[in-house]
Amino acid sequence: MARHSQNLRIMMRTMRDSLEDLYFLLVLLLLSSIIWSTFLYAIERHNPDSDFTSIPASAWFGGITKSTVGYGDMVPQSFLGRLSAIICANIGILAIALPIPEIIDRFMQNQEHHETMVCFIFWNYLL
Repeated sequence: MARHSQNLRIMMRTMRDSLEDLYFLLVLLLLSSIIWSTFLYAIERHNPDSDFTSIPASAWFGGITKSTVGYGDMVPQSFLGRLSAIICANIGILAIALPIPEIIDRFMQNQEHHETMVCFIFWNYLL
């Protein structure tokens, strides 16, 4: 499919060019998830009505919250737990929003390069 769609090829090249930035962001998200889920579990474990029975359960909540899906199957009961959920959601929004301008800039550069090459080939063909 990619060999027939020039825009898809440009997008694939753009994502390949952006891998270093995306890997760095992924590592930051994973590290923050480990720290955040441990912190949330420590806050919520003393509450008898808490759904946060383990660090992996807290990590599930953190992943769903950071991805801005928010199933609603788990809700922090304490004030600190709710405050940390707000912070986690904002981290997720920033993690999605921050790389977008860089990826768009690289896409525009790749598209401009492609158009330049097409014009160059076209003019050489005519001459």
